[in-house]
Amino acid sequence: MVKILGLLDLFVAFLLLSVVTEVDFPKGVIILFAVILLIKAIPFLPDIGSFFDLMAGILLILTLFMVISQTILIVAIVLLSIKGIMSLFA
Repeated sequence: MVKILGLLDLFVAFLLLSVVTEVDFPKGVIILFAVILLIKAIPFLPDIGSFFDLMAGILLILTLFMVISQTILIVAIVLLSIKGIMSLFA
């Protein structure tokens, strides 16, 4: 189960990377994965990893409505990627 959640983190990092590189994904896919990430974050909120999930989910939704700084997006991509890779190898 942890490996599936790690893959989810990596896919969301990929979605955020697509925002930075201006590759279009269907809005439904973006909203679906943002909601899944938010739902995944809520039960474990005191954990710092869940805080990253929560912020990434919010950022992913915000990218649909406004322009977010690339620096903020890249930091989120790096944090989610590290978290996802660590989940895959733990």
